[in-house]
Amino acid sequence: SVCPSRSNRPSSPLGASTPQCRSAMASSTSVTITEISPEAERVDDSTVCESARPGVAIAENSSEADRADEAKLDVPNRLRSLTAPAPSSAAGPLPSRVCRAGTVDRTHFFEVELFDFSSAAQNALLTTGGSTMGVQSNVGTDLESSASPAKVSFNKAVATIVINCVGASILVFPKVMADCGVISAILLCIACCATSIQCGTLICDACHLVEQHYKVSVVPNFEALALYVGGRRLKSIVVVTINLVRLGTLIAYIQFMVDSFSTMTPLPSLVVRFVIVCPLFALLAMLTSLQQLARLANIGLLAVFVECSGMVLSAIWRSFLTDVCDPHMQGTCRWYTLEPAVPRSEWLGTWGKSAAVFLFACAVLGTVPTVRSELERPSDMPRILRSAFSIICAINVVVMSLGYYGFGGSAPDNAVVDISEGDIRFPVIGFVSSVAVVINLVFSTPLYSFCLISVFESTGSDTLRTPMTPLNIFFRASLMLLLSVVGEQVPYVIELIGLVSSVFVCCNNVLFPIVFVMLAPGRPPMPMSKKCSIGATLLIGTYVLVFGFAGSISTLIEKLAEDRSNQVSASREETVLPGISTAARMVKFMG
Repeated sequence: SVCPSRSNRPSSPLGASTPQCRSAMASSTSVTITEISPEAERVDDSTVCESARPGVAIAENSSEADRADEAKLDVPNRLRSLTAPAPSSAAGPLPSRVCRAGTVDRTHFFEVELFDFSSAAQNALLTTGGSTMGVQSNVGTDLESSASPAKVSFNKAVATIVINCVGASILVFPKVMADCGVISAILLCIACCATSIQCGTLICDACHLVEQHYKVSVVPNFEALALYVGGRRLKSIVVVTINLVRLGTLIAYIQFMVDSFSTMTPLPSLVVRFVIVCPLFALLAMLTSLQQLARLANIGLLAVFVECSGMVLSAIWRSFLTDVCDPHMQGTCRWYTLEPAVPRSEWLGTWGKSAAVFLFACAVLGTVPTVRSELERPSDMPRILRSAFSIICAINVVVMSLGYYGFGGSAPDNAVVDISEGDIRFPVIGFVSSVAVVINLVFSTPLYSFCLISVFESTGSDTLRTPMTPLNIFFRASLMLLLSVVGEQVPYVIELIGLVSSVFVCCNNVLFPIVFVMLAPGRPPMPMSKKCSIGATLLIGTYVLVFGFAGSISTLIEKLAEDRSNQVSASREETVLPGISTAARMVKFMG
């Protein structure tokens, strides 16, 4: 962010004597947009650093910056402050030092292509009235455009949150109700949605306090909020937890994809995983812009509708073909329980695991600051959260209840698989639902893989971390292969979701919002009612964190042990009749 020579400065509507800076990085290939941390205000108390005020600014991460005339200050986050002779203006001399760089933060950069900054520089006025110098830009858009980005309406924001929450995870909800009982499942689903509303509102409150204290227009994202209220250390923790959630989500998505393709082909699951699914996920990992799928978003919405409709339709149809029987009876009959279908000693773990699964379906609170920053009126965000999560809660309860009504206590881990391969099959509905799940995952996967890879690439500029170089392509494909291998070792979706959600989603959705609002600067005294609601939210988060993890890990150990014993028995059969299992799958598929 080095000012051009005086003769090359663009003209100003305020007059030729007003100094201006073109805000662009010295590199000729890219710029890095990052959020300036609160430490920037404490660079020099005697100097007003116009471009170091909290807000969006340009930070150098190139070798050219090292050759500039700079003063390296010993403050957290490697804050750099470039020095330059102070230009004069008609209003009087500017301070003797003008800061033209911000926080060099390697944890969360957004790399964007460098365009001609001439038109954007017209809006980047460095005046003596204390205004902030900024560059109007959007990631993935042409920075030459001087038009302000379109704002998101109330209804569109609600629809965005609902679509992101209602996805493949809804396929496991009938099994969750079968595990923890009708009453517990409905109450836990409502409690998790109410908790999400409460924690989303806390995030909005924290954003508002930060904006008032640091005089910024909006807080752009979840990581920036963590940086404002807790500094670099808290931001680093948030970045780690968010990306671990993304990794866990990708592993779960791979398993959903394997299950769906397995219902459409007679190939063994191992072949499906590494010959079909892994290459498909590697191909999706090559996307360098989410805009490449944005034009086909309506197809993804249709896939979600078909997926849910197929599960509900087959469940209702199945209820007409089966009889109700006593609990825990074997066969195709249906049985129901109001309480958990496990011993009383396991109730707490079962409730915790189920709550973690419901919380995983609401894991969009990390996007609240981003959505809020794009709203026509950011103050509408709490109402948007109430509307969105009310709709999500209604959809989840209805689909889960109807699915449980059709399958009963013997509901499978993945409803779509049972529709195609269960004792009572609906081949057409199962095939269409499986295709819908695959399409849904094709549109959902890049949301996680793109962000995950972008964070890694932002940590440096070598060949490995330069998008679409041969080494970078190898890294992207290898990452998907590694996740496929991990998923093969832990193929149980509900337990995997429970483990990821009980620890990392619980932190992002429940614990961090409470920390943000408690550490937010300028927080007024809280009324007793709000303290009680925060205390109840903290209690729910702690319960999910402890018992959700314990319940998921114990069930996972039991299933892995059972699976290992089944593999031993199967290997013995294979030595007697080699190839019979594959032949049986072929006959089953043809039938």
